[in-house]
Amino acid sequence: MLRFSLDIPASAELTPITRFGGWYLPDEGRRLRLVLRLDGRPWASLQTGIHRPDVLRYLPQAPAALFSGFAGDLVLPEGTAPGASVEISIQDEGGPGGPVEIARRIFTVCAGGPVASRRERVFDLREVFAWPAEDGGSPAPGVRCHLRLGCPHFLREADLPTVKVTQDGASHPYSKAAEEVIGEAGEGLILDFGAGEPEEALLRPNVLLLDVHQFRSTDVACGTPRLPFRDAVFEAIISQATFEHLPDPAATARELFRVLRPGGRILIDTAFLQPLHGDPGHFFNMTREGLRKVMAPFEEIRSGVQPHQAPSFGLRLAAEAVRPLVSDESWGRRIDEFRAWIDREGASLDEALGPAGREIVAAGVFYLGRRPADPV
Repeated sequence: MLRFSLDIPASAELTPITRFGGWYLPDEGRRLRLVLRLDGRPWASLQTGIHRPDVLRYLPQAPAALFSGFAGDLVLPEGTAPGASVEISIQDEGGPGGPVEIARRIFTVCAGGPVASRRERVFDLREVFAWPAEDGGSPAPGVRCHLRLGCPHFLREADLPTVKVTQDGASHPYSKAAEEVIGEAGEGLILDFGAGEPEEALLRPNVLLLDVHQFRSTDVACGTPRLPFRDAVFEAIISQATFEHLPDPAATARELFRVLRPGGRILIDTAFLQPLHGDPGHFFNMTREGLRKVMAPFEEIRSGVQPHQAPSFGLRLAAEAVRPLVSDESWGRRIDEFRAWIDREGASLDEALGPAGREIVAAGVFYLGRRPADPV
């Protein structure tokens, strides 16, 4: 049975930045970890766990097929000459028996292709780092720094950069509450933790964009528990739709406390009643009380449910998530009808539920707090 497909690139040519993507079903018991090797050298990680309903329809007897997708960009080293031949292999390095090679191909390098964006900044990364950012350097025990297209990746020594600069589409816009926190910080340095790829119109020169993956506008990629920043360096912090993807959100909250200046504000919004969505993982949905517990180091200003976290949004997400998986026409029509009803009547439903009802079945919750001033 076919258990692997490399869908892209479809040709035998590579540009300086080339998208790789496909699907893969590992043997039972292996923990998926896909690595691109460049001429034998470990070079890049591929994001795994991407939804592939098409593969599930092809392999209905394998439920894991739904999460079999992988994707990521290969960024060739600077100075790789057009016309050169390079060998690219894909290895599964997640199993107890050691790496397993699942593909190996020879490509020819050609000129052109996409480039990462350059945006205006009013901050110097070297002034905010607690660790130096040098390609291949080890800024702290157990940590290694890689540079890709000028973006530093702070990773555990065994990990490799995941680059997604060719990915289409933008992340969600800033909420009204996030805009308020950004506005109140004035020209001070702001951290957008888990920024994804904001729309170009939303990019601000004083907002540092951090994510575990590198998107077009990412300033810093980080996959280590300790953030690479000096103490008390940020005027404000915002984080939207990220905390559900953290394996230890309480530890991350303590790190955000460390890098926020005393008196600075922090806004977190995260999932409550939302379906499973990895990128790269999905660990914890939270109630308001749960988020308050995670954010215990901070002083609460307010918490609750923002308009974009209303129950109708969660119901819409649930319908969208399961619809591609339903092959039964009768049930498919019912889900389509339910989705159409939510689009028409969702706002009315949210209003009818009232504040208590909206919190009980909210799609998400938020916490606005501040770091208390240090004692004199």
